[in-house]
Amino acid sequence: MLEMVMALLRSILVPLFIVGMVGSTVVVAITFVHDVIDFAAEDEPGTATDPRG
Repeated sequence: MLEMVMALLRSILVPLFIVGMVGSTVVVAITFVHDVIDFAAEDEPGTATDPRG
């Protein structure tokens, strides 16, 4: 019985862990690209995404 419960948990938790890792990677990539764009736009006033301009 315990082995069946552990197998069921593994079949649920491992895919969720993988999806979470992929999701975190996407968030980090989006944040990195956003920061690079902001850094590149700092030389041109009014083009950065910072609301303070």
